[in-house]
Amino acid sequence: MNNYTVFDEMMDSIAIRLNTLSEADHDETWQESDAHADYNLWLPLAGSVVVEYEEGQALVRPGEAFFFTKGRHYSARVNGGSCRFCYVSFDFALGQDRNALDEFEMMGPVPAAALAPALPAFWEAYRQVRERQPLSIMLLRGDLYALLALVFRYFLESRATRPLDLPDSRVNRLKPVLTYIRVHIDKLPDMRELAAMARMSPKYFYTYFKKVMYVTPGEYIHRLKMDAALYYLDRGLGIREIAEKLGYADSFSFSKAFKRSFGVPPTKYR
Repeated sequence: MNNYTVFDEMMDSIAIRLNTLSEADHDETWQESDAHADYNLWLPLAGSVVVEYEEGQALVRPGEAFFFTKGRHYSARVNGGSCRFCYVSFDFALGQDRNALDEFEMMGPVPAAALAPALPAFWEAYRQVRERQPLSIMLLRGDLYALLALVFRYFLESRATRPLDLPDSRVNRLKPVLTYIRVHIDKLPDMRELAAMARMSPKYFYTYFKKVMYVTPGEYIHRLKMDAALYYLDRGLGIREIAEKLGYADSFSFSKAFKRSFGVPPTKYR
């Protein structure tokens, strides 16, 4: 099972059991090294947290999140001063498979733009739970499902933009194409030109690309541009400059594409 459409196809078989929902306050001396027995989502409320894990190191700030796969080792510490974050631990099952998420590469930071469509509703439900309002737990569960769906979507879609690291030999035929797209992210490549790089006919190239990457060439290019857009926004580049770097005709076209992916325009992401 490696095609993420399984989440939609088996929606009625998905079960999420909430184990813990709480907050943690830590001062500058706090350090932690562990491996969770269940899945965890950390959501900073104040300050920031540095998490070191197998793939690298991440700085997680308010509005962002860090998703932990069970059994994976990590180390965490405060990024100066103090920090406070909400943490959610849960079990996930897809039918009888309680380890379904382990088959996907889903451990790491999640940017604010990916969470923005669901995070405000989650925080409102969380506030109601803390105030012990009627039916607040039921409300929170629904909003948690929505938030986790965005977390999973972020990782599963981002997975398609990092294929050069995959050992699958089928990707090797596409490496010249993928490298070209990354280098020329400011252009809209001609599909016939890309097909020629892979030594395929345009029709077969489209079919082969979608089978291996789980997205069409156009979708792959769009997602790669959006990843780059988040990178540039985090570094303070202007909307017009980003639009030019990514090959959009104007700022409006870029903003429209960004909102289609993340639910908010790039100005709101800031």
